[in-house]
Amino acid sequence: MTKPMYSSQQVRAAETLIDGNSSCLRDKQAFSVRQDIFYGELAAALFDHEPKLIDQLAAVPPKAPVRPQTGLDSSAFVNAYGECLVNADPGKAATLLRSERDSTGEREAVLAYGDTLSACTATDIAYHMNIPDLRAHIAISAYRLVAARASNKTTGS
Repeated sequence: MTKPMYSSQQVRAAETLIDGNSSCLRDKQAFSVRQDIFYGELAAALFDHEPKLIDQLAAVPPKAPVRPQTGLDSSAFVNAYGECLVNADPGKAATLLRSERDSTGEREAVLAYGDTLSACTATDIAYHMNIPDLRAHIAISAYRLVAARASNKTTGS
């Protein structure tokens, strides 16, 4: 017997979400979101749920920015861009994740990266910043960084 893809609790939660927001869905019983944004929002929710993770992120020392390679499609680029920004200054990523969404503080947290915004942009792409998308990509890169550091501590690496 195959294990179900989702638990019964997850199915009930999804049904509740759909039923409670059916006016937004009209005659459809489904909605979709880009996978990268979904995982970024999930990572942001984990940081919101466990603020000590943001403190751990803020304590990571910055590294020199590593510009993403050329020839990336837009999805791969924005993933690499988020990773570059997080590694270049984890403290700034923590500030962004602590900021209120769609606020002046959020915009200021992004702009605080200064020249690093350019240093993390591939040379063959014109990136028009979308702060909500960028926030999601920073969140998933930040979560990966914190998780990797925690894993290295437990394995002694």
